[in-house]
Amino acid sequence: MFRRILLNRKGTCNKCPIGYISGSGSSECVICQAGTYGINYNTLCKNCSAGYYSKAGSHNDCLPCPSGYISEAGSEKYVICPAGTYETNYNTLCKNCSAGYYSKAGSHTCSSFPSGYISETTSDKCVICPAGTYDINYNSQCKNCSEGYYSKAGSHTCSPCPSGYISEAGSDKCEICSAGAYKTNYNSQCKKCSDNYHFISGSSFCFKRGEYPSICCIWLLLFTIF
Repeated sequence: MFRRILLNRKGTCNKCPIGYISGSGSSECVICQAGTYGINYNTLCKNCSAGYYSKAGSHNDCLPCPSGYISEAGSEKYVICPAGTYETNYNTLCKNCSAGYYSKAGSHTCSSFPSGYISETTSDKCVICPAGTYDINYNSQCKNCSEGYYSKAGSHTCSPCPSGYISEAGSDKCEICSAGAYKTNYNSQCKKCSDNYHFISGSSFCFKRGEYPSICCIWLLLFTIF
């Protein structure tokens, strides 16, 4: 232990230097160890509080940890908060980011994900929702699109299939109804036309054989398809 001689050549007492202490009748000063600081006129070394640190020989106060770092009481150094956490409670605790949020190492706050991305708790990166799904629950879950809907990767919502097209749950695209069938049930099923009826590819209804839709109906049908 590093010490300083207390008595001088004249036999009188000297004051201990800053960061050192001594008791009554002492012949030597004792340095305050790292993680402590000298108080009460050089008579006591006190532990630094949590969130603070000190080097050996500190006096009157400890230094606060920088943002994104923490320490326990009596610490001589601080520790970085790992990725997926953030520093809170005045540099005394690294807390996990909530689902839908992420952080890099040494963060004071967590950041929210962009639309169409998710995370799990303690995540340090975003994960894109795959095609056929969309993000829900504040970016914490990717859910399959319902029948009759589709999505591309990174979607926040699913889009309905156009008229005459269908899709299964979790689809990334819509399929046109095959010959002799028309879409029904909210774009989730292609149903065959009855006897004596025919259809136009991609339509949502059938026409009686020998009858054809008017120009207005054809225009409307093409508009809904494309």
